[in-house]
Amino acid sequence: MKRGLYASNHRQRREEALMNTEGRCSQCKKNLMGTMKISRAYNLVFEQAHLHHPDGNPEDPNARVEILCDSCHMRAHRSKEKGKAAPRKTGYEIVRLPVLQERLASVGLQIWKTEEGRMAWQLGPLEAEADDFMDALVMAVHWMASEIHDLDSRLQRMSANPNHAVAAGGVV
Repeated sequence: MKRGLYASNHRQRREEALMNTEGRCSQCKKNLMGTMKISRAYNLVFEQAHLHHPDGNPEDPNARVEILCDSCHMRAHRSKEKGKAAPRKTGYEIVRLPVLQERLASVGLQIWKTEEGRMAWQLGPLEAEADDFMDALVMAVHWMASEIHDLDSRLQRMSANPNHAVAAGGVV
């Protein structure tokens, strides 16, 4: 479970859902409280009670949730095209756009939808509009990288000619 993906009230919601279903799977009604099974590795393990977000929004503290057994949880995540569960992905973490937007805002990048349906962004004195959220994010990072490059070039010129930097009031 990727804890950063879930709402802060995840445990409370799980307990409430377990109480509402009386410890049973919402789909097949299998009892999940203390049920044991044999794993594929032939180990005796407890049946898991998965808190499933059928609408795909685990970061929402008011999201609709349901309790599912292992089998029903796997079926809920099956690929409709191939008829089997997609393999686990490695090398990246899923981050939902509202969570990303909140984290970017904490470092000063604001992104919002305009009345025309475009995405506006502002990072300090830099601001512009883009077609969508990802374009706005890429544009902001690109502009910020350009500003850093320009500042770095100025600093290199200043260090190469320190007398000129002092005569110009420290700014070249």
